[in-house]
Amino acid sequence: MGKLKKYLTIDVVMAAVILLIVGILAFNGYVVKKLPALSLRFPGFVFLMVFVVGIFEIVRGVNDVRKGAKQKPLFVSRRNFLFMCLAVIGYIALFCLLGFVVSSIIFSVVFAVYHRYSKYFVLIAATCVIVIGLYFCFVRFLGADLPAGILFSILKF
Repeated sequence: MGKLKKYLTIDVVMAAVILLIVGILAFNGYVVKKLPALSLRFPGFVFLMVFVVGIFEIVRGVNDVRKGAKQKPLFVSRRNFLFMCLAVIGYIALFCLLGFVVSSIIFSVVFAVYHRYSKYFVLIAATCVIVIGLYFCFVRFLGADLPAGILFSILKF
């Protein structure tokens, strides 16, 4: 365990967590839901790129430790790490309930407020423009329907 602990820098741990989350999402899309192959082309490409970058980050982090490069200790701020984990879990829950647009706006605002961003009007305006712009890019140009969420499906919005 001593050698393993030496290589567990924040970069390596975060890359491993991201790989785990993307792996679960890929498994859900490919195996559990058995989505059509045509529908999985774009997400498959994104999953592949995230896996490649994640593996690269893990290898780079381990090599940096071997070379003696100065590393941040694991969990410099446990509070920030815990907040990020809970924020992502909350985003996923909101995404299922409220859909892409509302959950993304809420996540962005909460994240910025937590990190003490003070220009609230600019924050909310920029967030709305970016999220709605992304929504229309996916819906209009890629033809991909982003979820409206369970709540909006029930209320028939």
